Amino acid sequence: MKKLLYLSVLSLLLIIISCGKDELVEPIVENKPIVRESISGFVQKGPFAIGTSVTVSELDSLLSQTGRNFNAQITTNDGNFRVNNIVLDNSLVEIKADGFYYNEVSGEVSENRLTLYSLSDINDRNTVNVNVLSYLEKARIEYLVESGKTFPEAKKQAEKEVLKIFEIEKDDITNFDQLDILKEGDDNAILLATSVILQGGRSVAELSELLAKISLDIKTDGILDDSICGSQLINHAKVLKMNHVRSNLEYKYQLLGNTGEVPDFEKYVSDFIHTTAYSYTFKIEYPGGGKYGPNLLALEDGAMIAAPSNYSINAILPYNHTLRVRMNGSFYHPAFLDETGFEIKNISSNIYDFITKPNTGVADYQILLQNEGVGTIEIYENGSSYATKTIRCSWGSPQSTGIKTEKVGKFGPNLFRMDDYSILKTEQTYSLELTMPSNLTLDVGLWIVRTNGTGTFSFDETLVENWEANLAENKSGMNARCYTPGVHLDMPIMFHGVGECTLELRAYNSSNPVVFFKHFTWE
Repeated sequence: MKKLLYLSVLSLLLIIISCGKDELVEPIVENKPIVRESISGFVQKGPFAIGTSVTVSELDSLLSQTGRNFNAQITTNDGNFRVNNIVLDNSLVEIKADGFYYNEVSGEVSENRLTLYSLSDINDRNTVNVNVLSYLEKARIEYLVESGKTFPEAKKQAEKEVLKIFEIEKDDITNFDQLDILKEGDDNAILLATSVILQGGRSVAELSELLAKISLDIKTDGILDDSICGSQLINHAKVLKMNHVRSNLEYKYQLLGNTGEVPDFEKYVSDFIHTTAYSYTFKIEYPGGGKYGPNLLALEDGAMIAAPSNYSINAILPYNHTLRVRMNGSFYHPAFLDETGFEIKNISSNIYDFITKPNTGVADYQILLQNEGVGTIEIYENGSSYATKTIRCSWGSPQSTGIKTEKVGKFGPNLFRMDDYSILKTEQTYSLELTMPSNLTLDVGLWIVRTNGTGTFSFDETLVENWEANLAENKSGMNARCYTPGVHLDMPIMFHGVGECTLELRAYNSSNPVVFFKHFTWE
């Protein structure tokens, strides 16, 4: 019996050994939890302020959240946070920070909250920083990991691609989540330079939108293909006052008791400005008209202007752009106007400079031309001593408006050429066609008003040519306007139901203002 038992045990051992030759059983290794007394770091745009909320979320190997979160708040104005008693199964984490921050461009604390992210591996570190570069690389890292890259591979590639947006190539740069704008060194200067370019003159909402758009655009290929985003970067970078940024940060350093020096960020901003292929699209715009009438700054040299009448000097200025308008002649301007965006300086008799106030946005001033006269308008942009544009003009009472009309327009019979008291057909399309005089600047307004009945008007906005047209909410009236010399105008109009109306075309700045006045009936 013992012999039989011995043979059975021996046979079983041989079977186990035989199986083991082909199929080794892997040893079970118990994952040790990652325990940290604390994780700390800096949240920076400029430095985030007291009260900023910080959340550390554990991630799995595919960068999905596991549901394990740790929360803290920033308690000092240098942006430093500390999250205590961290216990994780995985070393990959996402850090989210949401709060107000010191705007290094404006020198003020932001009016609204900004949210930034960082993806990090804390396996061998206890400090992680959050900044605009760590935000920009996040979506790209996630995509690369999903595509099969390891986290270190994905992070290294994403960092290189993000820097390329700003024309920076530096293979040995410190991980984005270790950079600090409050410390010296080239790598920290890169963070500050990109932070300044992204901030520019933007509000928090505009900055947040730009960050999100860039992050989304580079997610799948690592290249910023969105030309609008690229232009937004160079537009603001080119007009930055970097000496102000440095002064703002030095003042912030002083408040924080930081004895270091602001890193040399200027050279990276300058390199971006001079090497980027993104198109600079910022320019001062001069609309055809302003708050008070046709815009004198939009005129061509040699223009003839109808008088007496009110005009505007109107400009739309991008961030950090300035304008000086010198007017030489009998250009009368009211002495007291609120919120015009201009400061007025008397140079000599009949010569005045209209100078925009800082960060005006829209500047508009009223000018009144009376009797007959001649004058010169010189436009100087962004502190230049050379005029961008010179306009020599004359004004007086015109012999006629010079408005021309055709019997039939593009869309049907022209209402301007139809007889007074004509009967129109319901549901038929008519034209409102005319050509403005090329040698005279007129401010032309059109009014069609229902005077009887319940009928309505309509027009297709997509077919309107050069009119600024509006339809009343109840569709019982409409108005349109134009003040561009030499332009051809046309638009369709259709009548519905039954009614009567008047049509009036008025040249506001003409001595004979009413050009057309007609009555129509439709049924």
